[in-house]
Amino acid sequence: SNFPSTYVEHFLMNKSSLILIKFIILFFVPPFYHYNIHVKVKFMVQGALLVNKNEGCTSRQIDVEISKKFHTKKVGHLGTLDPFAEGLLIVFINSGTKIIPFLKDERKTYVATLKLGILTDTLDKDGKIILEEKVPVITKEQIEDVLKSFLGENEQIPPMYSSIKINGKHLYDLARRGIEIERTPRKIN
Repeated sequence: SNFPSTYVEHFLMNKSSLILIKFIILFFVPPFYHYNIHVKVKFMVQGALLVNKNEGCTSRQIDVEISKKFHTKKVGHLGTLDPFAEGLLIVFINSGTKIIPFLKDERKTYVATLKLGILTDTLDKDGKIILEEKVPVITKEQIEDVLKSFLGENEQIPPMYSSIKINGKHLYDLARRGIEIERTPRKIN
């Protein structure tokens, strides 16, 4: 399995959100309930886990693994990482999932490694190369100008190979079957 061997690297800390601290405290001091009259106690884990997601597994696979580990069905993550992506996946457990709507629009930072001059059918490194061109010499200023164009609010048509659902179907499922549908632009920033 490609699931990380260490589930919990750190507890989620966000100085801008006091409500989050409540969920962290719940994780440290979880409520409990008795299975039966014997003193057999099962702890009900609440809160958030920071998972260092390895390449090769999906965000959903991590949710499933955590669900099994903590014997709960209420598990969700904040943001979905592609299977080839590595990095922080914030996973919420039980009542911790209630905070997801309050954090989903918070700023995120990504670090990427790019290979210029190649276009794939999936617009990522896993796709089939459909175009390859020689890359001209590029200056630092040109790179900075391109990066600045991504700042602020823009509109983007979601690629077919994305986890966005339209009419209840993931776009990537349709794309894998060779079906392309019209997508409306979405605001991004």
